[in-house]
Amino acid sequence: MGMKRSGWGMAVLVAGLCPGYAAGADMDLRGLGVGLYVDRQDTEITNEQGGLELRADRVGIRLAERVNRYLRLGLEGGIVAAEMTGRGVAGALQPSGNFLGVTADGAVFGGPGGGLDYRLDLSYQSTEDESGGERVELDWWASEVSLSLRWVVSSMVSLYAGSRLGDLDLDRRVRGAAASTSTFEALDRTTAFAGLTVEVDPGGFIGLTVWHGGGDGFTLAFSREY
Repeated sequence: MGMKRSGWGMAVLVAGLCPGYAAGADMDLRGLGVGLYVDRQDTEITNEQGGLELRADRVGIRLAERVNRYLRLGLEGGIVAAEMTGRGVAGALQPSGNFLGVTADGAVFGGPGGGLDYRLDLSYQSTEDESGGERVELDWWASEVSLSLRWVVSSMVSLYAGSRLGDLDLDRRVRGAAASTSTFEALDRTTAFAGLTVEVDPGGFIGLTVWHGGGDGFTLAFSREY
C-alpha cells in the first residue's frame, strides 16, 4: 500500500513545519528530548460505499533533537490498537500492532509571553487480528500539519490552542469466507485542539491535549528535555 499523492504532497510542502504533545509548548533551547505518551483518536473514514469510524489507541515513545531555535526533529514509535465500527465490520476482530513516525516541530516566532508554534507528523500504522477463521488487517498512513498559539501563564504553565490539517490513507483487508479489500480516507481533515503543558520539575513536562473535529480524542504526554 502506498500513501496517496495528496498525503506525500502535503508532507513535502510543509517539511519542517507543526505543536508538540508536551515539550513543544515551551521555548526552552535544551537539545535532547525523550517522552512517553498515550493517545486516542476517533476518526470518521469513508469510501464510495459509505462511512465507518476508526478508533486508534496508541502508546508511544518519542526521541527528539533540537536543530536550532525554530526546528526540532523527532522519531517515535510504539503499539497501536484499532477498532472499526459500521457496516460489515466483525465486532470480534480488534486488530493491534505497531506504528512508526517522524516529526518536526518548533516556533514560527515567540517571546516571553507566548508565540506561534508548528508541527509536522508523518506515521505508518500496521495492525492485524484473527478470529473464527477470519483475519483482518488494517494498515494506514497519516500525515498531519498543525499550527497553534501558545500563552505562557506562569513559569510552570503554558496553554495552547490551534488547528490541525490531516490526511489518512487506510487499507482494510479481510481474509476468510467474506474476503474483501477496501480503501478509506478521512471524511473531515480539519481538527481543532487545545491543551496545557506543566513543567513539574526543571526539564520535566506533563502535557494534555484535547482534539475535536476530524479526529476526536486526547493525548497525554510525559517528557523530559536535556
